[in-house]
Amino acid sequence: MQSPFKYLFSLLVLILISQTAFAQDTAGLQVVWNQEILVVINTSSEDVNVSNLNLVSANGAIMAEDWVMDTYGDSNLSYSLAEFEPGSCLIAYPSGGEEQPELPDNVECTATVGMFTMTNYDDIVWDITQGGFSAEVDGASVADCDANSNSCEVSVATTASDATDATDVEADDTQADILVSWNTDIFVIINTSEVDVNISDLSFSSSLGEILPENWVMNTTDDDNNLSYSLTDVSAGSCLIAYFSTDEQPELPENVTCTTTEAVFTLINIDDMVWDVSHGGFAAKAGDVTLADCDINNTTCNLTVATTSAMDDDSSETDDDGTQAIRAVWTTDILVIVNTSGADANLSNLSLSSSGGEILPENWIMNTDESNLSYSLEDVSAGSCLVAYLSAEEQPDLPESVTCTTIEAVFPMININDMVWDVSQGGFTAVAGGAEAECDITGNSCDIALGS
Repeated sequence: MQSPFKYLFSLLVLILISQTAFAQDTAGLQVVWNQEILVVINTSSEDVNVSNLNLVSANGAIMAEDWVMDTYGDSNLSYSLAEFEPGSCLIAYPSGGEEQPELPDNVECTATVGMFTMTNYDDIVWDITQGGFSAEVDGASVADCDANSNSCEVSVATTASDATDATDVEADDTQADILVSWNTDIFVIINTSEVDVNISDLSFSSSLGEILPENWVMNTTDDDNNLSYSLTDVSAGSCLIAYFSTDEQPELPENVTCTTTEAVFTLINIDDMVWDVSHGGFAAKAGDVTLADCDINNTTCNLTVATTSAMDDDSSETDDDGTQAIRAVWTTDILVIVNTSGADANLSNLSLSSSGGEILPENWIMNTDESNLSYSLEDVSAGSCLVAYLSAEEQPDLPESVTCTTIEAVFPMININDMVWDVSQGGFTAVAGGAEAECDITGNSCDIALGS
Protein backbone atom coordinates (compact mmCIF):
# COMPACT_ATOMS: atom_id res chain seq x y z
CA MET A 1 0.00 0.00 0.00
CA GLN A 2 1.34 3.38 -1.01
CA SER A 3 2.16 5.69 1.92
CA PRO A 4 0.37 9.06 2.23
CA PHE A 5 3.75 10.81 1.85
CA LYS A 6 4.45 9.13 -1.49
CA TYR A 7 0.92 9.97 -2.66
CA LEU A 8 1.35 13.65 -1.74
CA PHE A 9 4.78 13.73 -3.39
CA SER A 10 3.38 12.25 -6.63
CA LEU A 11 0.54 14.78 -6.60
CA LEU A 12 3.02 17.65 -6.12
CA VAL A 13 5.12 16.42 -9.09
CA LEU A 14 2.03 16.30 -11.30
CA ILE A 15 1.08 19.85 -10.31
CA LEU A 16 4.60 21.12 -11.06
CA ILE A 17 4.66 19.36 -14.44
CA SER A 18 1.29 20.81 -15.41
CA GLN A 19 2.38 24.30 -14.36
CA THR A 20 5.60 23.96 -16.37
CA ALA A 21 3.66 22.86 -19.45
CA PHE A 22 1.32 25.82 -19.06
CA ALA A 23 4.27 28.20 -18.68
CA GLN A 24 5.70 26.91 -21.95
CA ASP A 25 2.41 27.64 -23.76
CA THR A 26 1.82 31.21 -22.57
CA ALA A 27 3.91 34.33 -22.07
CA GLY A 28 3.44 37.86 -20.81
CA LEU A 29 2.69 41.11 -22.55
CA GLN A 30 2.51 44.53 -20.99
CA VAL A 31 0.21 47.29 -22.20
CA VAL A 32 1.46 50.72 -21.14
CA TRP A 33 -0.09 54.12 -21.85
CA ASN A 34 -0.20 57.80 -21.05
CA GLN A 35 -2.58 60.49 -22.28
CA GLU A 36 -1.01 60.54 -25.75
CA ILE A 37 0.09 57.01 -26.63
CA LEU A 38 -0.53 53.30 -25.97
CA VAL A 39 2.21 50.66 -26.31
CA VAL A 40 1.90 46.85 -26.37
CA ILE A 41 5.26 45.27 -25.38
CA ASN A 42 6.36 41.65 -25.40
CA THR A 43 8.00 41.49 -21.98
CA SER A 44 8.63 37.75 -22.18
CA SER A 45 11.68 35.92 -23.55
CA GLU A 46 9.70 34.12 -26.28
CA ASP A 47 7.89 35.00 -29.49
CA VAL A 48 4.16 35.36 -28.86
CA ASN A 49 1.07 35.25 -31.04
CA VAL A 50 -1.03 38.45 -30.88
CA SER A 51 -2.78 37.95 -34.24
CA ASN A 52 -6.10 37.47 -32.41
CA LEU A 53 -5.60 40.05 -29.62
CA ASN A 54 -8.11 42.92 -29.49
CA LEU A 55 -8.33 45.80 -27.00
CA VAL A 56 -11.98 46.67 -26.46
CA SER A 57 -13.61 49.49 -24.46
CA ALA A 58 -17.22 50.55 -23.98
CA ASN A 59 -17.09 52.81 -27.03
CA GLY A 60 -14.25 51.73 -29.33
CA ALA A 61 -11.65 49.10 -30.04
CA ILE A 62 -8.16 48.42 -31.34
CA MET A 63 -8.49 45.29 -33.42
CA ALA A 64 -5.63 43.04 -34.54
CA GLU A 65 -6.21 44.05 -38.17
CA ASP A 66 -5.80 47.76 -37.30
CA TRP A 67 -2.04 47.48 -36.90
CA VAL A 68 0.00 48.67 -39.88
CA MET A 69 2.98 46.32 -39.83
CA ASP A 70 6.48 47.59 -40.53
CA THR A 71 8.95 45.64 -42.69
CA TYR A 72 12.11 43.93 -41.53
CA GLY A 73 15.59 43.38 -42.92
CA ASP A 74 16.51 43.11 -46.58
CA SER A 75 13.51 40.89 -47.35
CA ASN A 76 11.09 43.84 -47.33
CA LEU A 77 8.47 41.49 -45.85
CA SER A 78 6.24 42.67 -43.05
CA TYR A 79 6.57 41.64 -39.42
CA SER A 80 3.92 39.17 -38.32
CA LEU A 81 1.56 39.46 -35.35
CA ALA A 82 1.83 35.67 -35.04
CA GLU A 83 5.55 36.02 -34.22
CA PHE A 84 5.76 39.06 -31.94
CA GLU A 85 9.36 39.04 -30.78
CA PRO A 86 10.68 39.72 -27.23
CA GLY A 87 11.13 43.44 -26.58
CA SER A 88 9.11 44.43 -29.65
CA CYS A 89 6.27 46.94 -29.52
CA LEU A 90 3.00 47.88 -31.16
CA ILE A 91 2.24 51.60 -30.86
CA ALA A 92 -1.13 53.37 -31.11
CA TYR A 93 -1.86 57.09 -30.94
CA PRO A 94 -4.46 59.51 -32.30
CA SER A 95 -3.79 60.86 -35.77
CA GLY A 96 -3.02 64.55 -35.59
CA GLY A 97 0.46 65.81 -34.93
CA GLU A 98 3.24 65.38 -37.48
CA GLU A 99 5.34 63.31 -35.08
CA GLN A 100 4.74 60.22 -32.95
CA PRO A 101 4.34 61.15 -29.26
CA GLU A 102 7.17 60.13 -26.95
CA LEU A 103 6.98 56.70 -25.35
CA PRO A 104 5.99 56.48 -21.67
CA ASP A 105 8.99 56.94 -19.36
CA ASN A 106 9.09 53.27 -18.32
CA VAL A 107 9.02 51.85 -21.85
CA GLU A 108 11.89 50.72 -24.08
CA CYS A 109 11.25 48.97 -27.42
CA THR A 110 13.85 46.94 -29.31
CA ALA A 111 11.71 47.39 -32.45
CA THR A 112 8.40 49.00 -33.36
CA VAL A 113 6.84 46.31 -35.53
CA GLY A 114 3.37 47.82 -35.99
CA MET A 115 1.55 51.12 -35.65
CA PHE A 116 -2.04 52.37 -35.51
CA THR A 117 -2.59 56.11 -36.04
CA MET A 118 -6.29 56.27 -35.26
CA THR A 119 -8.77 58.81 -36.62
CA ASN A 120 -11.78 57.70 -34.56
CA TYR A 121 -11.69 59.25 -31.07
CA ASP A 122 -13.62 56.31 -29.60
CA ASP A 123 -10.75 53.97 -30.52
CA ILE A 124 -8.57 55.70 -27.91
CA VAL A 125 -9.56 52.84 -25.62
CA TRP A 126 -7.15 53.93 -22.88
CA ASP A 127 -8.78 57.36 -22.49
CA ILE A 128 -10.06 57.89 -18.95
CA THR A 129 -13.58 58.59 -20.27
CA GLN A 130 -13.80 55.00 -21.54
CA GLY A 131 -13.55 53.67 -17.99
CA GLY A 132 -11.00 51.03 -18.94
CA PHE A 133 -10.69 48.37 -21.60
CA SER A 134 -10.59 44.60 -21.95
CA ALA A 135 -7.83 42.61 -23.64
CA GLU A 136 -9.58 39.85 -25.59
CA VAL A 137 -8.32 36.79 -27.43
CA ASP A 138 -10.81 35.19 -29.84
CA GLY A 139 -13.58 37.17 -28.13
CA ALA A 140 -12.74 35.99 -24.61
CA SER A 141 -11.34 38.44 -22.07
CA VAL A 142 -7.83 37.64 -20.83
CA ALA A 143 -7.35 40.89 -18.83
CA ASP A 144 -9.40 43.87 -17.63
CA CYS A 145 -7.30 47.03 -17.79
CA ASP A 146 -8.06 50.03 -15.55
CA ALA A 147 -7.50 53.30 -17.46
CA ASN A 148 -6.21 54.93 -14.24
CA SER A 149 -3.40 52.40 -13.84
CA ASN A 150 -1.32 53.31 -16.89
CA SER A 151 -0.29 49.68 -17.42
CA CYS A 152 -1.81 46.23 -17.64
CA GLU A 153 -0.39 42.68 -17.72
CA VAL A 154 -1.76 40.36 -20.41
CA SER A 155 -1.05 36.65 -20.92
CA VAL A 156 -1.15 35.32 -24.50
CA ALA A 157 -0.10 32.17 -26.35
CA THR A 158 3.52 31.78 -27.41
CA THR A 159 4.26 31.31 -31.09
CA ALA A 160 5.77 27.91 -30.24
CA SER A 161 2.42 26.71 -28.85
CA ASP A 162 0.93 27.24 -32.32
CA ALA A 163 3.66 25.23 -34.04
CA THR A 164 1.45 22.22 -34.74
CA ASP A 165 -1.28 24.33 -36.32
CA ALA A 166 1.28 26.38 -38.24
CA THR A 167 2.86 23.22 -39.60
CA ASP A 168 -0.51 21.95 -40.72
CA VAL A 169 -1.22 25.19 -42.58
CA GLU A 170 2.20 25.17 -44.21
CA ALA A 171 1.80 21.57 -45.30
CA ASP A 172 -1.64 22.35 -46.68
CA ASP A 173 -0.07 25.21 -48.69
CA THR A 174 -3.42 26.53 -49.90
CA GLN A 175 -3.66 29.96 -48.23
CA ALA A 176 -1.41 32.94 -47.58
CA ASP A 177 -1.75 36.50 -46.34
CA ILE A 178 -1.71 39.71 -48.33
CA LEU A 179 -2.02 43.29 -47.13
CA VAL A 180 -3.97 46.14 -48.70
CA SER A 181 -2.59 49.56 -47.78
CA TRP A 182 -3.64 53.04 -48.89
CA ASN A 183 -3.43 56.76 -48.34
CA THR A 184 -5.35 59.60 -49.99
CA ASP A 185 -3.36 59.22 -53.22
CA ILE A 186 -2.58 55.54 -53.77
CA PHE A 187 -3.86 51.99 -53.15
CA VAL A 188 -1.41 49.07 -52.84
CA ILE A 189 -1.88 45.30 -52.64
CA ILE A 190 1.19 43.59 -51.14
CA ASN A 191 1.97 39.90 -50.93
CA THR A 192 3.23 39.83 -47.33
CA SER A 193 3.57 36.04 -47.29
CA GLU A 194 6.65 34.04 -48.23
CA VAL A 195 4.96 32.16 -51.09
CA ASP A 196 3.45 33.11 -54.44
CA VAL A 197 -0.28 33.86 -54.34
CA ASN A 198 -3.14 33.70 -56.82
CA ILE A 199 -5.31 36.85 -56.85
CA SER A 200 -6.76 36.44 -60.34
CA ASP A 201 -10.28 36.54 -58.88
CA LEU A 202 -9.68 39.32 -56.30
CA SER A 203 -11.91 42.39 -56.63
CA PHE A 204 -12.67 45.45 -54.52
CA SER A 205 -16.07 47.14 -54.53
CA SER A 206 -17.46 50.19 -52.76
CA SER A 207 -20.88 51.80 -52.81
CA LEU A 208 -19.88 53.70 -55.97
CA GLY A 209 -17.14 51.90 -57.88
CA GLU A 210 -14.89 48.88 -58.08
CA ILE A 211 -11.46 47.53 -58.96
CA LEU A 212 -11.71 44.30 -60.94
CA PRO A 213 -8.97 41.79 -61.87
CA GLU A 214 -9.14 42.85 -65.52
CA ASN A 215 -8.37 46.47 -64.57
CA TRP A 216 -4.73 45.71 -63.77
CA VAL A 217 -2.18 46.43 -66.48
CA MET A 218 0.55 43.86 -65.92
CA ASN A 219 4.19 44.92 -66.11
CA THR A 220 6.72 42.67 -67.83
CA THR A 221 9.25 40.40 -66.16
CA ASP A 222 12.96 41.17 -66.19
CA ASP A 223 13.93 37.92 -67.88
CA ASP A 224 14.79 37.53 -71.56
CA ASN A 225 11.26 36.43 -72.47
CA ASN A 226 9.75 39.85 -71.61
CA LEU A 227 6.52 38.08 -70.63
CA SER A 228 4.00 39.85 -68.45
CA TYR A 229 3.59 39.09 -64.78
CA SER A 230 0.44 37.14 -63.94
CA LEU A 231 -2.23 37.64 -61.26
CA THR A 232 -2.17 33.87 -60.74
CA ASP A 233 1.45 34.02 -59.58
CA VAL A 234 2.18 37.21 -57.58
CA SER A 235 5.51 36.67 -55.87
CA ALA A 236 6.38 37.31 -52.21
CA GLY A 237 6.98 41.01 -51.50
CA SER A 238 5.51 42.14 -54.83
CA CYS A 239 2.78 44.76 -55.22
CA LEU A 240 -0.10 45.90 -57.37
CA ILE A 241 -0.62 49.67 -57.37
CA ALA A 242 -3.72 51.74 -58.20
CA TYR A 243 -3.98 55.51 -58.31
CA PHE A 244 -5.96 58.25 -60.01
CA SER A 245 -4.58 59.05 -63.44
CA THR A 246 -1.90 61.76 -63.18
CA ASP A 247 1.47 62.51 -64.73
CA GLU A 248 3.41 60.63 -62.05
CA GLN A 249 2.77 57.74 -59.68
CA PRO A 250 2.25 59.04 -56.12
CA GLU A 251 4.64 57.91 -53.40
CA LEU A 252 3.88 54.63 -51.64
CA PRO A 253 2.41 54.74 -48.11
CA GLU A 254 5.12 55.07 -45.46
CA ASN A 255 4.60 51.52 -44.21
CA VAL A 256 4.98 49.91 -47.65
CA THR A 257 8.03 48.54 -49.46
CA CYS A 258 7.61 46.58 -52.70
CA THR A 259 10.26 44.26 -54.11
CA THR A 260 8.53 44.52 -57.51
CA THR A 261 5.51 46.38 -58.87
CA GLU A 262 3.86 43.67 -60.98
CA ALA A 263 0.79 45.63 -62.09
CA VAL A 264 -0.67 49.13 -62.21
CA PHE A 265 -4.20 50.54 -62.54
CA THR A 266 -4.26 54.24 -63.41
CA LEU A 267 -7.97 54.85 -62.97
CA ILE A 268 -9.93 57.41 -64.93
CA ASN A 269 -13.31 57.09 -63.19
CA ILE A 270 -13.01 58.74 -59.75
CA ASP A 271 -15.74 56.45 -58.40
CA ASP A 272 -13.36 53.49 -58.85
CA MET A 273 -11.13 55.07 -56.18
CA VAL A 274 -12.78 52.65 -53.75
CA TRP A 275 -10.45 53.68 -50.92
CA ASP A 276 -11.70 57.28 -50.97
CA VAL A 277 -13.12 58.29 -47.59
CA SER A 278 -16.40 59.37 -49.20
CA HIS A 279 -17.15 55.74 -50.04
CA GLY A 280 -17.24 54.72 -46.38
CA GLY A 281 -15.25 51.53 -46.94
CA PHE A 282 -15.02 48.73 -49.47
CA ALA A 283 -15.44 44.95 -49.68
CA ALA A 284 -12.62 42.64 -50.81
CA LYS A 285 -13.92 39.56 -52.61
CA ALA A 286 -12.47 36.40 -54.14
CA GLY A 287 -15.05 35.71 -56.82
CA ASP A 288 -18.38 35.91 -55.00
CA VAL A 289 -16.89 35.23 -51.55
CA THR A 290 -16.30 38.27 -49.30
CA LEU A 291 -12.85 38.08 -47.71
CA ALA A 292 -13.11 41.28 -45.66
CA ASP A 293 -15.04 44.52 -45.26
CA CYS A 294 -12.31 47.15 -45.17
CA ASP A 295 -12.76 50.32 -43.09
CA ILE A 296 -11.38 53.36 -44.93
CA ASN A 297 -10.19 55.00 -41.70
CA ASN A 298 -7.79 52.13 -40.90
CA THR A 299 -5.58 52.63 -44.01
CA THR A 300 -4.82 48.89 -44.08
CA CYS A 301 -6.78 45.67 -44.47
CA ASN A 302 -5.50 42.09 -44.09
CA LEU A 303 -6.74 39.38 -46.48
CA THR A 304 -6.16 35.65 -46.83
CA VAL A 305 -6.02 34.39 -50.42
CA ALA A 306 -5.15 31.20 -52.29
CA THR A 307 -1.51 30.35 -52.90
CA THR A 308 -0.31 29.71 -56.43
CA SER A 309 0.61 26.13 -55.54
CA ALA A 310 -2.98 25.48 -54.47
CA MET A 311 -4.03 26.09 -58.08
CA ASP A 312 -1.42 23.84 -59.73
CA ASP A 313 -3.79 20.95 -60.33
CA ASP A 314 -6.43 23.20 -61.88
CA SER A 315 -3.78 24.85 -64.07
CA SER A 316 -2.64 21.48 -65.37
CA GLU A 317 -6.19 20.53 -66.24
CA THR A 318 -6.59 23.81 -68.10
CA ASP A 319 -3.47 23.11 -70.16
CA ASP A 320 -4.67 19.58 -70.95
CA ASP A 321 -7.96 21.03 -72.16
CA GLY A 322 -6.10 23.28 -74.60
CA THR A 323 -7.09 26.55 -72.94
CA GLN A 324 -4.87 29.48 -73.93
CA ALA A 325 -4.08 32.55 -71.83
CA ILE A 326 -3.74 35.81 -73.74
CA ARG A 327 -3.97 39.47 -72.79
CA ALA A 328 -5.40 42.46 -74.65
CA VAL A 329 -3.71 45.76 -73.78
CA TRP A 330 -4.53 49.12 -75.31
CA THR A 331 -4.07 52.88 -75.36
CA THR A 332 -6.12 55.41 -77.27
CA ASP A 333 -3.98 54.69 -80.37
CA ILE A 334 -3.26 50.96 -80.40
CA LEU A 335 -4.52 47.53 -79.33
CA VAL A 336 -2.11 44.65 -78.68
CA ILE A 337 -2.96 40.97 -78.22
CA VAL A 338 -0.12 39.30 -76.27
CA ASN A 339 0.35 35.55 -75.85
CA THR A 340 1.03 35.35 -72.10
CA SER A 341 0.47 31.59 -71.82
CA GLY A 342 4.13 30.59 -71.93
CA ALA A 343 3.44 28.25 -74.87
CA ASP A 344 2.33 28.55 -78.49
CA ALA A 345 -1.30 29.63 -78.80
CA ASN A 346 -3.94 29.06 -81.47
CA LEU A 347 -5.66 32.39 -82.19
CA SER A 348 -7.13 31.40 -85.57
CA ASN A 349 -10.67 31.59 -84.19
CA LEU A 350 -10.27 34.74 -82.06
CA SER A 351 -12.69 37.59 -82.82
CA LEU A 352 -13.18 40.89 -81.00
CA SER A 353 -16.52 42.67 -81.35
CA SER A 354 -18.02 45.88 -79.96
CA SER A 355 -21.31 47.70 -80.46
CA GLY A 356 -19.87 49.41 -83.54
CA GLY A 357 -17.40 47.09 -85.25
CA GLU A 358 -15.24 44.01 -85.02
CA ILE A 359 -11.81 42.50 -85.59
CA LEU A 360 -12.03 39.08 -87.25
CA PRO A 361 -9.27 36.47 -87.76
CA GLU A 362 -9.16 37.23 -91.48
CA ASN A 363 -8.40 40.91 -90.80
CA TRP A 364 -4.87 40.23 -89.56
CA ILE A 365 -2.00 40.74 -92.03
CA MET A 366 0.65 38.19 -91.12
CA ASN A 367 4.30 39.27 -90.97
CA THR A 368 7.13 36.97 -92.10
CA ASP A 369 9.91 35.30 -90.13
CA GLU A 370 13.65 35.21 -90.92
CA SER A 371 13.02 32.57 -93.60
CA ASN A 372 10.44 34.84 -95.27
CA LEU A 373 7.67 32.43 -94.28
CA SER A 374 4.48 33.95 -92.94
CA TYR A 375 3.60 33.54 -89.31
CA SER A 376 0.33 31.71 -88.61
CA LEU A 377 -2.54 32.52 -86.23
CA GLU A 378 -2.68 28.81 -85.47
CA ASP A 379 0.78 28.95 -83.89
CA VAL A 380 1.40 32.33 -82.18
CA SER A 381 4.52 31.88 -80.07
CA ALA A 382 4.86 32.79 -76.37
CA GLY A 383 5.51 36.50 -75.89
CA SER A 384 4.50 37.36 -79.45
CA CYS A 385 1.86 39.94 -80.33
CA LEU A 386 -0.87 40.92 -82.75
CA VAL A 387 -1.18 44.70 -83.20
CA ALA A 388 -4.18 46.71 -84.40
CA TYR A 389 -4.35 50.47 -84.95
CA LEU A 390 -6.13 53.02 -87.11
CA SER A 391 -4.47 53.25 -90.49
CA ALA A 392 -1.74 55.89 -90.53
CA GLU A 393 1.75 56.34 -91.90
CA GLU A 394 3.43 54.80 -88.84
CA GLN A 395 2.48 52.23 -86.23
CA PRO A 396 1.85 53.99 -82.87
CA ASP A 397 4.07 53.17 -79.90
CA LEU A 398 3.19 50.08 -77.89
CA PRO A 399 1.62 50.62 -74.42
CA GLU A 400 4.31 51.18 -71.78
CA SER A 401 3.43 47.91 -70.02
CA VAL A 402 3.89 45.79 -73.16
CA THR A 403 6.98 44.16 -74.63
CA CYS A 404 6.57 41.85 -77.62
CA THR A 405 9.22 39.28 -78.56
CA THR A 406 7.78 39.38 -82.10
CA ILE A 407 4.91 41.21 -83.79
CA GLU A 408 3.48 38.35 -85.86
CA ALA A 409 0.50 40.21 -87.35
CA VAL A 410 -0.94 43.72 -87.80
CA PHE A 411 -4.34 45.19 -88.65
CA PRO A 412 -4.05 48.82 -89.86
CA MET A 413 -7.80 49.46 -89.94
CA ILE A 414 -9.61 51.93 -92.18
CA ASN A 415 -13.08 51.76 -90.60
CA ILE A 416 -12.99 53.70 -87.32
CA ASN A 417 -15.84 51.55 -85.96
CA ASP A 418 -13.51 48.54 -86.03
CA MET A 419 -11.45 50.30 -83.35
CA VAL A 420 -13.32 48.14 -80.82
CA TRP A 421 -11.27 49.44 -77.87
CA ASP A 422 -12.34 53.06 -78.42
CA VAL A 423 -13.99 54.41 -75.28
CA SER A 424 -17.11 55.36 -77.26
CA GLN A 425 -17.73 51.65 -77.89
CA GLY A 426 -18.19 50.99 -74.18
CA GLY A 427 -16.22 47.75 -74.22
CA PHE A 428 -15.75 44.71 -76.43
CA THR A 429 -16.26 40.95 -76.36
CA ALA A 430 -13.50 38.44 -77.10
CA VAL A 431 -14.72 35.06 -78.43
CA ALA A 432 -12.80 31.91 -79.40
CA GLY A 433 -13.22 28.17 -79.09
CA GLY A 434 -16.62 28.48 -77.41
CA ALA A 435 -15.21 30.67 -74.61
CA GLU A 436 -15.97 34.35 -74.10
CA ALA A 437 -14.55 37.32 -72.17
CA GLU A 438 -16.01 40.79 -71.63
CA CYS A 439 -13.40 43.58 -71.73
CA ASP A 440 -14.08 46.91 -70.05
CA ILE A 441 -12.54 49.79 -72.01
CA THR A 442 -11.70 51.87 -68.92
CA GLY A 443 -9.35 49.17 -67.64
CA ASN A 444 -6.73 49.43 -70.43
CA SER A 445 -6.16 45.66 -70.30
CA CYS A 446 -8.12 42.43 -70.27
CA ASP A 447 -6.95 38.89 -69.42
CA ILE A 448 -8.62 36.30 -71.64
CA ALA A 449 -8.70 32.52 -71.15
CA LEU A 450 -9.99 31.14 -74.45
CA GLY A 451 -10.72 27.63 -75.62
CA SER A 452 -8.60 25.92 -78.27
